[in-house]
Amino acid sequence: MKENKENFQKLETTQNGDDLNISEGAITSIISLVASEIDGISGFCGGIVDGIGGFFSKKNQAKGIKTFICDKKIIIDMSIIIKNGYSIPKISKKIKEEVKKSVETMTGYNVVQINIYIDGIEC
Repeated sequence: MKENKENFQKLETTQNGDDLNISEGAITSIISLVASEIDGISGFCGGIVDGIGGFFSKKNQAKGIKTFICDKKIIIDMSIIIKNGYSIPKISKKIKEEVKKSVETMTGYNVVQINIYIDGIEC
């Protein structure tokens, strides 16, 4: 069942009493680091990119990754570029497995949905 993104709100990092909310930026960093280690991913796509070398730099790590957070539940949208010769379904499955496992382990939040958008193939 797909979650409705409109019901999700972006949260800022705050700590009130026993509550700990993790910022969208921190979660995006986790996603970026995990995805950058998956063989077959060339980079993220989001807006104008100055070159392949900048895809995984800190400056561009949020490009191509959007998170929707509400009540410790997360929906993730990722726009990626795949390296030529790799299986898109296999890489998409691997991304979903690795990102879900890492985000849930590191944050304690529940990843309810990951949407992968293939924006190109690196030639």
